[in-house]
Amino acid sequence: MNQNMKDKMRQEIAAFAEKIHAFEAGEVDAKAYKGFSGGFGSYAQRNGGNMLRLRMAGGRLTKERLAYVAKGVEDYAIDRMKLTTCQTIQLHNLNARATIEMMEKAVDVDIITRGGGGDFPRNAMASPLSGVERGSTLMCCLGLRLRRSIC
Repeated sequence: MNQNMKDKMRQEIAAFAEKIHAFEAGEVDAKAYKGFSGGFGSYAQRNGGNMLRLRMAGGRLTKERLAYVAKGVEDYAIDRMKLTTCQTIQLHNLNARATIEMMEKAVDVDIITRGGGGDFPRNAMASPLSGVERGSTLMCCLGLRLRRSIC
């Protein structure tokens, strides 16, 4: 992700922060919040808290990205996480502060949350064995190009 894209993502996260705080304060109803938050890969959970979807092209989980997730789990006491069939990671039961800060820190390791829900493309997926398994094509590069063109 180039610096211009990172700067744009950070500006958009600032707008999201205003909405999530307004939602927590009861100034925005659940339906209006969902219409906005879904485009950021976050949803309010029925039982309280928020879910955040971390998108990685081709599901490519590098050691830097794994360290970011592990630190977030520790720092924010995240008690529920899912590795999805769409090769994303969902973090559950986050408060507003944790949701915002995890989004901001994700940008530093080239993880996108924007467009991770609603009517947006979820992820550019690829086999984890692409380029390794006999007869396969190295798809991770194609997945990264596809992500860049749709994000």
